[in-house]
Amino acid sequence: MSKKWVRYQQGEHQGFGTLQNETIHCYSGDMYGDSRPTGKTLSLSEVSLLAPCNPTKIVAMWN
Repeated sequence: MSKKWVRYQQGEHQGFGTLQNETIHCYSGDMYGDSRPTGKTLSLSEVSLLAPCNPTKIVAMWN
């Protein structure tokens, strides 16, 4: 089973983790590199989900 990575905001804090059912398992470090589980979990109802990457917009030009 593949991991479903999410970014979230809880109050002023932004973080990332894996989503399993309705629970986010929090990670620290770099989401796209060296990440480690913190052991902390959050309910999906406690947070707002964010776009999967920052910046949230990609501009592509074609010639």
